[in-house]
Amino acid sequence: MSKIKNDFSLLRKQLPLPFIVYVYITRAAFLFSCFIAPTPQKAAFSLISFILTYLAPFCHLISKETSFLGSLSHRITVLICTSSLVSSFIGQTLGILDKAPDFDIVMSAVTGIMGTLFGYYVTLSLKDVKEKRDCGFVASSSLFICGTIVFFREMLEFFADFLFGTNYTHVEQIGDDHWFFRLFTTGLSVPEQRPLYDTDEDMLITLVFSALTTAFIYILLRVKHKNDFISVRREKFSLKTLHIRICRKIYSETEKVNADTNIADILWWWIARSAMLYGVINMENVAEQILMAANLLATFAIPLIHFIFPKDSLFCKINYRIQSWICLIVFTGSYMGNFIFVYNNLPRFDLFLHFISGPITVAGGYYAAKTFLEPSNKRRILLLTLYAFCFAGFVMPFWEVFEFIGDFLFGSSNQGFYWGPTDDSFFFKVFGHGVGNTKLYYLFDTVYDELLAFLTTVISTVVLYISLIKDLRKSPVSETKEFLNATC
Repeated sequence: MSKIKNDFSLLRKQLPLPFIVYVYITRAAFLFSCFIAPTPQKAAFSLISFILTYLAPFCHLISKETSFLGSLSHRITVLICTSSLVSSFIGQTLGILDKAPDFDIVMSAVTGIMGTLFGYYVTLSLKDVKEKRDCGFVASSSLFICGTIVFFREMLEFFADFLFGTNYTHVEQIGDDHWFFRLFTTGLSVPEQRPLYDTDEDMLITLVFSALTTAFIYILLRVKHKNDFISVRREKFSLKTLHIRICRKIYSETEKVNADTNIADILWWWIARSAMLYGVINMENVAEQILMAANLLATFAIPLIHFIFPKDSLFCKINYRIQSWICLIVFTGSYMGNFIFVYNNLPRFDLFLHFISGPITVAGGYYAAKTFLEPSNKRRILLLTLYAFCFAGFVMPFWEVFEFIGDFLFGSSNQGFYWGPTDDSFFFKVFGHGVGNTKLYYLFDTVYDELLAFLTTVISTVVLYISLIKDLRKSPVSETKEFLNATC
């Protein structure tokens, strides 16, 4: 009882009275909608929304106040209530989505904004803003957490349709009067791609609004803490100072490359770049040539970022080793897959790419997080692994949206919407045939890819966390105690 009283006192401290009333009214609406929902499936979603509104109180009850879960803010309850109210109660229970299909845009936008703010408060429970680069860490972590939420939402909608016959993914054929076509025309897309439109446009809208909210968070943090940061006096611009800056930049970046990488990394970069350049020159299809040229540019991503932004910018803190992982993804996916046509000769090659994408993106997220903080105590290790996991979770929907746009504009089939699974397919062996909605077959390749990547992401995150904890325990006892008692 004492924990409940303390949690209610914390609720009153963190939220104004109107927000507390709003939370309880929303919970009552979800509970009421469980009884008035037109179908059992929608009633189940209302019940899930009702349970999620108690996420913060539940975490406070089962955890210590000083732990990560115990320090979650009650503000996330307001965000969960708002997102669920729009999506579940207004959109589904009240049937607004059936009457106005374009309301789906509002739902996706709200999810992007609320999901990013949710990530913001989750990150703040682990990390305080003390330096300029902390603003970038908190903002980027908020974006990645929202991307992970998008992934789970799309998987939940797909399996609800697959197993229970609902229509959250809207796989019916979309007409030419759909808002997406009114905005972007029909591109070079084919009818087989249209069942993917609702899923991919939802992810696209959510990620766009999440990016806008992330930019707002970053600007707000910089303004709020501008007096806490040490200002750097800059030299006046002239041709002489420009020459000096360029020379300093080249020298400092060369030192950073030597510190972050070794000769094997640099050699691998140029092998991948040479192969991609050869592919761009010899690719016959113009659309594929453009995509490969974009991938070639990605092999220079980290050096370009370092040279474009100022030395004290958070972007210049990014570890150069991430470039090795980017080159690996680009080389295997673009050069081997599309130029050497491994996709055509080895149909399972796509599964291999998504299998290795989990460890690669987790490693990339870890090195990106190490730009901001070192794994010097358990709290920081938890934050590092959470950042790495959510970075990988963000890459999954982002990559599917990238493939969707490529298929839409250039008429390719990267999302595998031509794939027709047979009765002996591995997907059916694991999940069965569901309700037998054959229109969902167009989504199978996307879902299968993301599930495989998610599985390897979870395994890689667990391995990363265990290895970091082991490294921490190997440190001297006196230093370990100091680290464990330290705060972020």
